[in-house]
Amino acid sequence: MKIGITKNGTLVEARKADRNEKYFCPSCQRALKLCSGQYKKNYFAHQSFTKKQGYQPKGETKRHLMGKKKVVDFFNQRQISVQTEFYLPEIKQRADLRVEIDDHIYLVEYQCSPIELKEIQKRTKAYLKLGLISYWIAGPKHLGKGSLFQTVQKFGRFSKKEGWWILAWDALK
Repeated sequence: MKIGITKNGTLVEARKADRNEKYFCPSCQRALKLCSGQYKKNYFAHQSFTKKQGYQPKGETKRHLMGKKKVVDFFNQRQISVQTEFYLPEIKQRADLRVEIDDHIYLVEYQCSPIELKEIQKRTKAYLKLGLISYWIAGPKHLGKGSLFQTVQKFGRFSKKEGWWILAWDALK
C-alpha cells in the first residue's frame, strides 16, 4: 500500500513516511507498519494481529487463521505488500488477503469451511467487476469428500499453458 493516514487524518505517501510516526489504513482504519527492503521502495502493510492481541475475526477456525498467517509471512518475507481482512465497501465483502505485486492487486481466499459453488462464483464475479483477480485455496474439507469434479468446479482454474489446476492446502500439516 502506498498511502497511509496519520492519527491527525493527514494522508502520507510511504516514500515520505517517518518511521517514528503511527499510520493507519485509509480504508479500514487498522494500524499499518512501514516496510522497506534492499530492493523494494517503502510501502505500508497492515500489522499482523493475533488472538492474543485481541483480534480474531468471528467464526474463523484455528486452521484458517494459521493459514492466513503463513501466507502473510510468505509474502512479507518476499517484501510483497499483503493485507488481511481487506474490506471492499462497494460489494460489502471482506477478502481474506489483498496482495499487491507490481501495481497489480490480487485477492486470496483460503476456504476451510463449506461453501457453495454459487457463492464462490458470486464473489469471484463481484471481485472481477472491481478489476480484481481472486485466487481460492481449497482447505482440507474440500478434498477427499465428494467428487473430484465438484472440487474442480469450485476451485479449479484453467490456463492454456498448465491446463486445469487447483490451489489446495492444509495449514496445520
